[in-house]
Amino acid sequence: MNDSYNLNFYHTFNEDNKSVIGLKKSDVSFKGNTWVLNQEGNSKNKVIINRTLDSISIQEIVMNNNVQEQIWLNGQMADSTFKDLQLQFKIVSLNKITPAIDSLKLQGEVNGTLNVFQKDGIYLPSSNLGIEDFSINNMRMGDLNIGIAGNRDLTEFVVNAEIRDKGVEKFGVAGKILNKGESPEADLLANFTNFDLEPFSPLGEGVISNIRGDLNGSARIKGDINNPDFSGILTLDNAGLGVPYLNVDYRFAQNSRVNLSNKSFEFVDIKLSDVAYNTRATLDGTITHSFFKDWALNLNVDTKGDRLLILNTDFEEESLYYGTGFLRGQGRIFGSTRALTITADGETARGTSLKIPLSDVATVGDYEFINFIERNDEKTVEEQRVLDEVEGLELEFNLDITPEAEVEIVTDRKTGSSLKGTGVGLMNMRINTRDLFEIYGEFAVVTGQFNYKFGNIINKTFTVEPGGSVYWLGDPLKAQLNMKAVYSLNANPAPLLSNPGYSRSIPTNVVINLGNELENPDIEFDIEFPGVTRSTNPNWNIGYRILP
Repeated sequence: MNDSYNLNFYHTFNEDNKSVIGLKKSDVSFKGNTWVLNQEGNSKNKVIINRTLDSISIQEIVMNNNVQEQIWLNGQMADSTFKDLQLQFKIVSLNKITPAIDSLKLQGEVNGTLNVFQKDGIYLPSSNLGIEDFSINNMRMGDLNIGIAGNRDLTEFVVNAEIRDKGVEKFGVAGKILNKGESPEADLLANFTNFDLEPFSPLGEGVISNIRGDLNGSARIKGDINNPDFSGILTLDNAGLGVPYLNVDYRFAQNSRVNLSNKSFEFVDIKLSDVAYNTRATLDGTITHSFFKDWALNLNVDTKGDRLLILNTDFEEESLYYGTGFLRGQGRIFGSTRALTITADGETARGTSLKIPLSDVATVGDYEFINFIERNDEKTVEEQRVLDEVEGLELEFNLDITPEAEVEIVTDRKTGSSLKGTGVGLMNMRINTRDLFEIYGEFAVVTGQFNYKFGNIINKTFTVEPGGSVYWLGDPLKAQLNMKAVYSLNANPAPLLSNPGYSRSIPTNVVINLGNELENPDIEFDIEFPGVTRSTNPNWNIGYRILP
């Protein structure tokens, strides 16, 4: 939405021989709203400039719109080092005068005055503003009042602001700002009473979601106004957040405590539980900042012998993996938000079911790009998908795979063919944004099934024998398979014998040997007769390996 300006001026000189630029009736469009300047067409709306062009006086510039909102401006400016401007607002909608802020939509009705004072590069505002029905992202917070007043020499400013809802102060900040050194110094006390965090949830879009909770407590704010120190204790009730990439949502225990110290927010023994399965862990650590930027995390998660849900995703096209994952162990989230690292050390816990889809995978080369194409269509895909999900992240998981976890490799989602089972092993997974996606380790089968389906003709379930393995050396889909799966039945072996008249059905095993790479395995079929030995029937000493 483009802003537009339709301004009409006149020029003259006053009795002091200063240049006068007058504003005739004009209009401007800002954020889709039209404002009329000098609606009455009088001579009061003007700017006076002295002959040396180093002093400007703004006299009564008035703007109105068709819903009776009004903004009034006057003040003084001298070169680039001094400004003293006064703004008055009358029933002005907040969203019409504030710039767009990513993920934050501010609303309310503004009344009162705002003074902007600048001297030698330092801005010192003062105000007496009221914003009725102050809302963030369409959620009403209450009525916001902002009061800032300075002393005669502007070396000290008193600040008093609050958000009040139904007679209760939800948020308040009071204190002083001292302007006696190179940079203004704050000495403020902020108080929170059941302050709702839900309106701020869009700030975490793409990384975290469903931010919620009621904030209580107080914080002292002291030091450089641009980079102050904090001290105090805050508590969280009814709090939680979600992680969309993993499709998990966590709630915090009631009265969870956050300590404020210097430039750190310290999370102390916060009990976490997931919403879907009520699994649990404990969160500790800090979030620090410098000048309200360069945020850094150092958080630790410990299940303390319990289990915690860390994955709960369904199949989607182009999924590298999906399923349900539970961790028993420790995790850490640390580093700059621009280069965040997440590590996990522990074992898979009860309920884990990880699925790896292989269908329609043509090639997996550089893991910044994954190509999915139709079967029998090996042409190069020109438009490749970047793994935005892990942008800005480095992940490393050291997992002890236990028989409580089930791993399923979906060999053909269209037919439903899959290889799944339980097992044991050690696995290291690494993912980052420098084109890295690697798995190291070995998975030894304890129990398993190979569901083999072909069209509407074959639909058989083979039992995977214990001792088989999947061995990774980096590239996830180039893992080496070494497995044997057996389908047992009673069958007549006559077609394989020199005696076609044999008519008795005997125990028979159809064996599938799986080898080579995971993404393109070698499949060999054997037939075994477990009830027949050479000593009892020498006529059965024949070869009958069948290759597909």
